[in-house]
Amino acid sequence: MLIKHGTLLSAIILFLFGLTTVSPVFASGFGDRLSKCNSKKSINAAKDNKNKAKVECYQKLVSDIIARLKKECGSQYTNLTTKIKGHKRTTFSKARDYCSKGKKLECFKELAKKSNKQFDYYEETSYCK
Repeated sequence: MLIKHGTLLSAIILFLFGLTTVSPVFASGFGDRLSKCNSKKSINAAKDNKNKAKVECYQKLVSDIIARLKKECGSQYTNLTTKIKGHKRTTFSKARDYCSKGKKLECFKELAKKSNKQFDYYEETSYCK
C-alpha cells in the first residue's frame, strides 16, 4: 500500500514540476497547411482548374504567413527578405505581388516554402521579440 502511495506522490510531484518548467509550444499549423497545398488534388477536373486550386491554396497560405509576420514583427518586418527564381531579393510582400501578377504555381509554391521556413525560424529564435 505504501508503494502505491509513494508512486502516486512521485507522479504528482513530477507533474507539478513539469508544469512549472516547461513552457507550452503552440504550433502555427503553417507546415500542415503547406503539406495540404502540396498534396491538393482535383478529381475529374482539368489541369488548369487543379493548378488554379493549388495557386489559391499557396496564395492564401503565403498571405496568412505574411500577415502573421507583419503583426508579430512590426517595423522589423521590412528586414525580412527572400529571393525567388526570376526575381531579385525582396520583401515577402513584394515577392507575393510578383507571383500574383502571373498566377505562377511554381512561384507561389517556392514562396510558400520560404515564408513558412522564415516563420519557423522566427518561432524558434524569437527574432522579432
